Amino acid sequence: MNDTPVADEEELYRSIYRTPWHKYVDPDGRPTSRNFKLRPKDGGKLSVDVASLTTPEQSVRDLSKFALASLTNVDVKAIGLSTYYDPCTVEEHGFDNPAHAYIWGMDDDDDIKPALLAQKAVVILK
Repeated sequence: MNDTPVADEEELYRSIYRTPWHKYVDPDGRPTSRNFKLRPKDGGKLSVDVASLTTPEQSVRDLSKFALASLTNVDVKAIGLSTYYDPCTVEEHGFDNPAHAYIWGMDDDDDIKPALLAQKAVVILK
């Protein structure tokens, strides 16, 4: 993991599953906490893109499978988490993504921080 922190004022993109919509987006249009909950395979890191380094369309990659949520890094930091740049390269990941970053500081069994992230996030691409 790169140890370069993402600036507070940066906007972050998080791809969220589209189906079933009611599991991933609340009736008020906000993403549910399950979009921000770590899975064991995540290794303690939640994958996001830094908005200033990409576009919503590039970040979501496949709009038939995913929607896109946005939140600010200042909101991430306000709940005690950190965000670090971690660009993906073809050599390491099989694809290039210079906007890739990780939110760090949650555990797999944490339910509170994913819920707090979801409260601050907004769906920007459906």
